[in-house]
Amino acid sequence: MFRTLLNLTVSCALLLSSIAHAGIVVESTRYLYKEGAREITAQIENKDDIPYLIKSWVETPAGKAPSFMATPPLFRLEGKQQNTVRLFATSNVNAPTTGNPCTILT
Repeated sequence: MFRTLLNLTVSCALLLSSIAHAGIVVESTRYLYKEGAREITAQIENKDDIPYLIKSWVETPAGKAPSFMATPPLFRLEGKQQNTVRLFATSNVNAPTTGNPCTILT
């Protein structure tokens, strides 16, 4: 009984994992914002044939106001197309005083 249940579970997991694919691909997972830069951009690509509604936002740890804003906040991305999301500072970004003055966005 246990062996049959285990075989069924493994078979289902293998079948379902072959179905999953990424329709939307983001160019990178981390971005560097150099002090004094006006903005940075992130490329978003739809590898699927169907359109997707994309929502972009900036998250911060609880209780902190975001120092960056993503625009456009909501857009439709047609199949096999690319779009650019701009990330820009909404206030002064305190970069480290040692090394290269930059902020890492992940």
